[in-house]
Amino acid sequence: MGNSVTAGFRLSAQQERVWAQRAGAAVSCAIQIQGSIDAVILQEALCRLVRRHEILRTVFHRQPGLKVPFQVIREFIEPVWSAVKASDGRVLLQKELDTAFDLESGPILRAALLQGEANSQILVLSLPALCADTRSLQNLVRDLSLEYTGTASMSEAMQYADVVEWQNELLESEDTRAGREYWRNYFRNLDLASVGLSLPFAGSTGP
Repeated sequence: MGNSVTAGFRLSAQQERVWAQRAGAAVSCAIQIQGSIDAVILQEALCRLVRRHEILRTVFHRQPGLKVPFQVIREFIEPVWSAVKASDGRVLLQKELDTAFDLESGPILRAALLQGEANSQILVLSLPALCADTRSLQNLVRDLSLEYTGTASMSEAMQYADVVEWQNELLESEDTRAGREYWRNYFRNLDLASVGLSLPFAGSTGP
């Protein structure tokens, strides 16, 4: 029997900070939708997004002896989908808050459609903080809208793992050493309190 080989990608600097400080944290957004909507088509649009964007099907495997995991991109992970009446939404949302993400196996995208009266719905999307922040949730909502209406671009999407590799190579390059040392010394000697800044993640809900 042959050995199974899994390709792993390094974390970004931002992901490493999230892993160290709040690995199990989640980010969520709620989108109010006015007008009629086809829940089946919306779910299909969400699945197309998962196939299009690798970060939506990325899990995290940590090897023995290592402090941080690797990103592992799965071929496909079915997102968790729920559609309930708005009157049952409180129970569903509480369950969402109480359920941790399985970072090693997935799924890592959860969607809940709360269907109200008079063509009013709320779509709640949740992802691990390792996979999303406020800006990426905004992009996700925009792309989901385009997928639902059939107006999404057919061009190939830039993948997060590729950006991370470029970032890590840049940070490790001899050509950028002088610049890294300059900014490291600059911030080491900077009095953050005097300029009204806080450390990363202090009082923040996003990565």
